[in-house]
Amino acid sequence: MRTRRGIHARTALAGALLCAALAGCSSDGAPEGGPKGGRGGPLRVEGYVAKAVPSETEYRAMGSLRASEEVELRAEASGRIVSLPARDGREVAKGALVAKLDDSELRAQLKAARAKLELARADRARDSLLRANGSLTEAEYDASSASLRSAEAAAELIEAQIAKTEIRAPFAGALGLVDLSVGARVSAGDRVASLSAVKKLRLEFSLPQRHGASLKPGATVVAADLDRGRSARAKVVALDPVLSPESRVRKVRAEVDNRDGALLAGGFVEVTVPLAAGGRGAIPVPAEAFTLDNEGAYLFLARGGKAETRRVKTGLRTPISVEVVEGLDEGDTVVVSGTINLRQGAAIEISAVRAPLREAR
Repeated sequence: MRTRRGIHARTALAGALLCAALAGCSSDGAPEGGPKGGRGGPLRVEGYVAKAVPSETEYRAMGSLRASEEVELRAEASGRIVSLPARDGREVAKGALVAKLDDSELRAQLKAARAKLELARADRARDSLLRANGSLTEAEYDASSASLRSAEAAAELIEAQIAKTEIRAPFAGALGLVDLSVGARVSAGDRVASLSAVKKLRLEFSLPQRHGASLKPGATVVAADLDRGRSARAKVVALDPVLSPESRVRKVRAEVDNRDGALLAGGFVEVTVPLAAGGRGAIPVPAEAFTLDNEGAYLFLARGGKAETRRVKTGLRTPISVEVVEGLDEGDTVVVSGTINLRQGAAIEISAVRAPLREAR
């Protein structure tokens, strides 16, 4: 009997010791008072107080200026230059003669062609009378008409060849540097001079995706040559209908009235693009605070010591933050650590508060 009583006593003592050991540990094996709290205690997390940043009122981009029209004037025929009205940097009107090639041989050919044309016209007039009184057959009259058309075409061909000996300005503009002289021989395709219309300039720049819809044709932007301290207004005339697949930017083209010569074609400028005022801006939140599921992005907010799930609409993303444009209010405390262990209604304790984000927009 004593033996049985001893066995029961030892069993009871071992059970008491086991219960005491279990009571000193949390449900997940962590000691009481540790980072995860005691059995059923709150989860210790970091918080971030939501604060909206002011909405942007303007965007700055780098742009390039080009002449509204520019062309390389090239010889269309081969020959010797006999006249060169073109001068370096000279302003010329539309249709002005820039260079003239020797056309003496062609003009002699034109005289012969015109003489044949006059004869063909006289033959055709005489044959018309003969045909009227029945002295000429229809076939003979048709041959006379064909001879007239052939003579006309021959004269027109020579006139076209003479026209090609004249290099004229296709639009009003300024000539570039001219490297030819009277007496120089050129071949068809040789460059004679450049012509640029610089009283109106073409401004080209790009907008990032987030501002891709902020401009419409007719809007005004400002182009500034920072090196020379000059600026001018530009009117948007067209936008590329699609974003660049490589850089996700939208190309924009605008026109600058440059009659005062304030800006130089071929240079870079800083473009200031006005943005529509949007009132309160977006709220940037540390990127690690976000969780994604099949329905989209959501955050955990700290409310009365509990975790509350909040669905949000996001905007611009950067490596360290994501802008919340809908679903979050200023002053809300967002949980930014330990979110992998959180569930709706879980008990939490804010152990530290993150400093406000200070990244450039």
